[in-house]
Amino acid sequence: MYKFISIEESCQWKNSYLKNISILGLLRPQLFAKIEKSILVFQRTEYLDSFGHLVSSYRLPDSIINEKFDLAYVDGPTALVQSERPVVGTVLDPFGYLPNVSLLELRILPTYIMVDGRRATLVHLLRNLESKNYDFLLKGSYLEKPRVNPYHSTFTLSM
Repeated sequence: MYKFISIEESCQWKNSYLKNISILGLLRPQLFAKIEKSILVFQRTEYLDSFGHLVSSYRLPDSIINEKFDLAYVDGPTALVQSERPVVGTVLDPFGYLPNVSLLELRILPTYIMVDGRRATLVHLLRNLESKNYDFLLKGSYLEKPRVNPYHSTFTLSM
């Protein structure tokens, strides 16, 4: 049995995602209904990690934090500061983007991790997964400020 969840930061993104899936017209109504139920919306937050670096994350419930996932695909949330009253802390990314650290809040890290072109998230994961026995494949140009980085980097847990 495969279980899929998608975490979105707003109902607007959830609705956009569902609209794009329905436009394809490839899914039976029962499968579409399962996908619709699997898209969860959680509030995004910004805080200082244990090193004093400003990061972003979702407020995940224990039911997700304690879950075992085989694959995590990290795409978002937005890498820009969203708080009206920003937390003062060090932003490591040279362009001021925040990493998404939700993945690191899981009690059991996934076997496979794929990160979209978000340099800040990638750098944060590299630092935090360094001692966790992951093989790593870097893809993309992370030294420029692209509008969209079409590459994905992967982490694979060594067996």
